Amino acid sequence: MSLTKPRMLVLLALLGIPAVWFLTTGAYGPEDDTASATADFDFEGEETPIGEEAWAALEDAVWFAEGSEDPKRVVYVFLDPQCPYCNLLWRASLPYLEEGLQVRNIVVAYLTPESTPQAAAILSSDHPQAIHAEHQQAYKQGGIQTDEASEAGQRALEVNNALFAKLDIPATPAIYFRDETGEVQRVIGFPELSMLATDVFRMPELPQTDPALAHYQ
Repeated sequence: MSLTKPRMLVLLALLGIPAVWFLTTGAYGPEDDTASATADFDFEGEETPIGEEAWAALEDAVWFAEGSEDPKRVVYVFLDPQCPYCNLLWRASLPYLEEGLQVRNIVVAYLTPESTPQAAAILSSDHPQAIHAEHQQAYKQGGIQTDEASEAGQRALEVNNALFAKLDIPATPAIYFRDETGEVQRVIGFPELSMLATDVFRMPELPQTDPALAHYQ
């Protein structure tokens, strides 16, 4: 689902990005297009912006979902295509996607020169979930071979990078989730598999058969 023109106008304004044009394809957001993108992005006074204002900003970010369409749990993940720990997180999340987890991916680019074209290519696709999965599966071989990104994909990446900076995120993956009391929390980096299951996903720990995760068992 593409972000509507009014939603993107407000989001660009809040992030201080000139509204030269608007995303119409390749960018996916909340199911409810009538939701208001009026979250206050002024986090002054907060040591780490991880509360309700941050969650509202994430809901109005440019993301695409993997997993359940009727989720038991929702987490937001900032990821860079060249981030090795983002790849591990994707692999570790796969078993949970079939058990009621929905991961909302917010793609950014900051690690390497290859990050930007790959991120823009993912966001330019009409099916970013599929391109993202293809990239993660081929990560050790360098990931997807990028074509020229669309203007919409490039602007989506610009929006995501600006939000990444606004939220003062030091590294990827950055995982936002609600704990058992409903409070918004965040984890930076790839957590232990048991913590990922019980604390972040709040689901029973599932077996991991991917050889890439053997070291983290």
